[in-house]
Amino acid sequence: MLTGSQAESLLLAVLAGLALCTTLYTLIPREVTAARRLKAERRAKARRLATRTMLALTGGLIMAVATGWPVAGIGAAALVLAWDKVAGGLASERAAATKVEALAAWTETLRDTMAASAGLEQAIPAAARTAHPILARPMAGMLERLGARVPLNEVLREFADEADDPDADVIIASLIMNSTLRGPGLGGVLRSLSKSARQMAHLRHRITAQRAQSRRGVQIIVVATSGIITYTAVFDHGFVGAYDSPLGEAVLAVILSIFAAAFAWMRKLARVQAGGRILARPAPDEPDPDREAT
Repeated sequence: MLTGSQAESLLLAVLAGLALCTTLYTLIPREVTAARRLKAERRAKARRLATRTMLALTGGLIMAVATGWPVAGIGAAALVLAWDKVAGGLASERAAATKVEALAAWTETLRDTMAASAGLEQAIPAAARTAHPILARPMAGMLERLGARVPLNEVLREFADEADDPDADVIIASLIMNSTLRGPGLGGVLRSLSKSARQMAHLRHRITAQRAQSRRGVQIIVVATSGIITYTAVFDHGFVGAYDSPLGEAVLAVILSIFAAAFAWMRKLARVQAGGRILARPAPDEPDPDREAT
């Protein structure tokens, strides 16, 4: 039978062994597959949504208690949930421009690799390993499919779907045509495409900088309007006491709806509309025009 000191020693040994195994497990390099990365992104997105929902519920409850207006609480919660759509979007637009720059750099690397007497099937993996981190997910998926001996045309189409960018479609369409026809002159085409992509990225950065002023105006108006309403309702409630009645709540709901529509319209003015994709596939329930033509 174990004594108290022996039991403590055994417990410490077990805990030390578990800590050592956990440390070794974290240090072992593991391949980050596209499926694992997608799952991690989905978990991160779910955590962000849960956090934003909790903040919205907390802010709405505080607003409803502070003002005595349930409609104001609902409006505050809706504003927190839709903040990115109302006054955000700058990060996504900058990421889109960075993606175009990354595509241009990858196209140049692909061209240089093929110039060293390498075929398209060999040049794509070599260029993918040095691509910008913003293209890590579609590049990882492309390498996995190439390793699984998926036909090159299908690999390129899947890459275009994961990149989800009109400029990427133009580059991928040229690669698909070359992989099918096996004609010369791909290096010159890639050179022109990379130059065009860099010009498009520069244009997107300029548009984003110009639209930032409109977006900043939307943010100022949203914050100022919400602040004035909250301050008046909390510190000068007698001035807005008419909204305490059910009819006043209904009128307040109409007013907040008008403000929401105005904010959405202002946000629409600050949004950059990208062109349509040329390699977009139809939805599963929609007919494929290419197959119908055949």
